[in-house]
Formats: sequence, C-alpha cells, structure tokens
Amino acid sequence: MRSHLHVFAPFVACFAVTVAGVGCGGANDSDPLASSEAALSSCHGLVVDSPNKASFTSGVATNAPPTPGQPDVCAALGVTCVKFDLKIDLPRNVWHKPGGVQVAIRWETDDNALDLYVYRNGAQVAKAEGFIAAISEGLLLRSAENGTYQVYVALDAANSLEPSVPFDAVARTSR
Repeated sequence: MRSHLHVFAPFVACFAVTVAGVGCGGANDSDPLASSEAALSSCHGLVVDSPNKASFTSGVATNAPPTPGQPDVCAALGVTCVKFDLKIDLPRNVWHKPGGVQVAIRWETDDNALDLYVYRNGAQVAKAEGFIAAISEGLLLRSAENGTYQVYVALDAANSLEPSVPFDAVARTSR
C-alpha cells in the first residue's frame, strides 16, 4: 500500500482550476494561462522569480527502466524519472511572513499514480508520494532559498494502468 502525505488542500483546489488548459511557461495570476506562443515553447523547467507569478511546464512519465545518474527513488520504483529544473530567484525578505514555494503535478485520471520528488545539491528536500485514486500531488518548500533545485516525476508503475502518463507541473509562491 502506498504511503500518505499531507496535501495542501487550498493549493490543490487552486492548482486544479489553474492548470486545466495549460501548456508551459509562466503567467501572472491575472493573465490568461498559456496565452502566447512564447509561453508554449518554453518547456525547459520551472522558474519562480516573483511572488505573484506562477510557472508551468509539462512532461510524460513512463515505465521505462531506470537510468544511471537518477536518484535511488527512481530505481526503487523501477522507472526512469522525468527530470526538470526549478530555479528560485525571489527578492530578499520575501519570507518575512511564513510561506514557501509550492510545487505540484496533475494528470488526467486516477487510473494512474505519479510521485513527485525535489532535490537540491544531490539531497532530497521534499517528496509527495501516495494517494491511490488521486490526480495530483503537491508539496511546499518552506521558506525556499534561492537557487536551482531538481524536480523528478516518477510513474508508480505498480499502481498505474498505463505505461506512460502525461502531466502538467506548476510552481508558485505561497504566503
């Protein structure tokens, strides 16, 4: 049985509403999502550089066998994880109130299960695993320091019906 992790309910609700038609790129909270060709063509990772701006990307998690150089969690699941960078470059003193950077993934159906892992300098700093019959995973990097993080998305093949699962990802501040 899969383990359970506390999910940030307000964020998941917001995430479900905002990601419905999203490709890649960033958008201000008041802008229509994926509203330009430039936003759709920038699927290289996530960038959080403003407290009022979300960043989006997408990918496909598969049951391809593990590859060298990926974290042990990928090998333990028996799959190659999808990897993308998360660059955080926020103004000084952004965390004068409690908060952090929320990272989440969403996929189409609860017939499949994905797991979300965040690493920095080779060490795992956060994870979201579990929840059979779910269509999203989310986590909070509390008072996240500026820098580049590596985000890994893994197909939990033992709890999925499909060999590949498209997903959308989002990162944004939460205060």
